[in-house]
Amino acid sequence: MVSKAKQEAIARYNKQNVRRVTVIFSPLDRDIQEYLESKDSMGGYLKKLLREDYERQRGEG
Repeated sequence: MVSKAKQEAIARYNKQNVRRVTVIFSPLDRDIQEYLESKDSMGGYLKKLLREDYERQRGEG
């Protein structure tokens, strides 16, 4: 069990350093939602795709 002080420190760190992004899927996107949910890490998979796209875009400019 994590102490109250540790929980507060983690919450403080997250508030200052971590950004949360919400993705909304419509019923028409159910196929890609299910595909994303099948991945071991949804966040990791999305970040990998974004990094690849970002690098590709930087290379074109």
